[in-house]
Amino acid sequence: MPTENTDQFVNRVDNELFDGVIDNIDAWTDRMQAVSSPQRLSLVFTVYKYEHITQNTLKSIATSLDEDTFTDSIDTLLNYNFIARRTTTTVGNGEHTVYYRITEIGRDIIDYIIMTKGEESIHEYYNTKTDESLPQI
Repeated sequence: MPTENTDQFVNRVDNELFDGVIDNIDAWTDRMQAVSSPQRLSLVFTVYKYEHITQNTLKSIATSLDEDTFTDSIDTLLNYNFIARRTTTTVGNGEHTVYYRITEIGRDIIDYIIMTKGEESIHEYYNTKTDESLPQI
């Protein structure tokens, strides 16, 4: 049986798994590295929990992150499509409000983590878990 080198092996798996349809193995592994930071995964979960949240509220929850870490983490999560950003402007005073929302891939990664904990469903998770300390929006 002929042996394949590492590049051939990775290319074979890339073709089998992704088939060039929506991603490739390099983009996927980069994306997983982007969410491998505890701070970034915590931000994704917080946005997931609220579905959409203002930047100020998210900062008030993530108080342990300094401004640079918060900004770098958010930029990485936006770049890899775990969250999305929207800015609104208040008519009259021109004040801007930045909102973050969970994306499909962000939701999928958190759903996977919740389900691997052995919860029967996402609904069961939310029916049994409450966090009164988080500000409500």
